[in-house]
Amino acid sequence: MGMADELREAPEAVRRQKTALAMPVGELVKRLKERPPRLVVTCARGSSAHAATFAKHLIELNLGIPVAAMATNIATVYRRPLHL
Repeated sequence: MGMADELREAPEAVRRQKTALAMPVGELVKRLKERPPRLVVTCARGSSAHAATFAKHLIELNLGIPVAAMATNIATVYRRPLHL
């Protein structure tokens, strides 16, 4: 499958995700409203780290919850233990 095929299939994939995730995301939202977190920790590398940084700005700006980024490469690349 080429990129053009994936691009054509994207709208239907998004529709399927919306349907499949409606209930679990609704349950998560309910739980987070009942017990909001005091801190959010992201764990990402590469382009996902850029998305996590964008999420950090949205969370801190709109919810006032501090967000910290965990350096996953410390454990995965450098093989150093993290005391969590």
